[in-house]
Amino acid sequence: MSENKQTKVPKSVSEWTRTTFDKAVRELITNNLIDVEVIEARPFWTKENTFVIGQVREANEPTMFRWVICGDLPTDHIGSEVAATPQDVARYFAMKWQLDAEKQSDSLESARLIQKAEELFELTEIEDIWQ
Repeated sequence: MSENKQTKVPKSVSEWTRTTFDKAVRELITNNLIDVEVIEARPFWTKENTFVIGQVREANEPTMFRWVICGDLPTDHIGSEVAATPQDVARYFAMKWQLDAEKQSDSLESARLIQKAEELFELTEIEDIWQ
């Protein structure tokens, strides 16, 4: 994959993608945001060296999964019932982070979150990268 390529993650996942996603899953477990017993965690879509969208299945909910987004943007997660595709996941977080930025007391952090949200939303408008 080239450095700026966006794609569904192939079977041979890049080191950056795997390391970034694994770190995010560990962070979610450490912060008790997902069950410690993860039965499957896999990257699903990546914009190489920028961000990863993946799926995590927990032992207590083996038929459901959580979407996880991470990389050079905030690590966040939602249930599979909220979004059906990686593009929907990106769109959801772009809007969520815009709203979250309004609640920030730190103006630098708010500006950073708005920037990431806008960059992510711009990507959701490019249909062919999500195919």
